[in-house]
Amino acid sequence: MRAYQAVKDQKSGELIVKSDRELRRSELLYKDEKLGLFIALPISATEIITEGKVLAHCVAGYADRHCEGKLTIGFIRKIEQPNVPHYTIEISNTGKIVQCHGYHNEVERFGGKPKPQEIIKFEEEYAQYLEAVFDAREKEKKH
Repeated sequence: MRAYQAVKDQKSGELIVKSDRELRRSELLYKDEKLGLFIALPISATEIITEGKVLAHCVAGYADRHCEGKLTIGFIRKIEQPNVPHYTIEISNTGKIVQCHGYHNEVERFGGKPKPQEIIKFEEEYAQYLEAVFDAREKEKKH
């Protein structure tokens, strides 16, 4: 069973995510109050394209695959600035973090800065969280 299904919005023709099971999608949400960071999940290709423009990286090229459920794009946001792009994360359908990048993919010669320690720590915590979620999914499938 696919977790997501890509559908086109009737009015705009935009590719959006239609969740077959909203629970599966909500399981990927995560928040760390101490670090002041959380994961937000986009529901449209436009949100992903905007993220890529603001952070000057190539996440827009992943928009269709996110909407089709082939992978998941997540937005790492600061709790105090929930609508401001900060870092973008790609999660495989097996629950592994594939990549995590901020402005210009942290390439200093293009204006990016090295990945801050709080992002590295958050990414590590989120990887552990995802492992637990996907382990629980596997156990659920067996029952």
